[in-house]
Amino acid sequence: MGVKRDKALVISFWASWCDPCRLEAPVLNELYSKYKHDVDVYGINVTRYDRLEDVQKFSRSLKLQFPVLLDEQGALFERFGGGGFSNSCHG
Repeated sequence: MGVKRDKALVISFWASWCDPCRLEAPVLNELYSKYKHDVDVYGINVTRYDRLEDVQKFSRSLKLQFPVLLDEQGALFERFGGGGFSNSCHG
């Protein structure tokens, strides 16, 4: 049986080299900042396709305010139907 949630949930899978991800991050920051009492926002880095050093630089440069989790093996990404990142960042 699933867990009952009191808040909406936004999950964003991303990679540091993905241009659309870089454009989306400030929007997620704003969403989290404005609605954090009503919405949980999680950025999940698909670390299988990234480097930890680049993940940290990306997070710092964009001043990410929401929690960032590392999907080191890509298992969660695959479970949500992601097949892999391409140059256009579509999973």
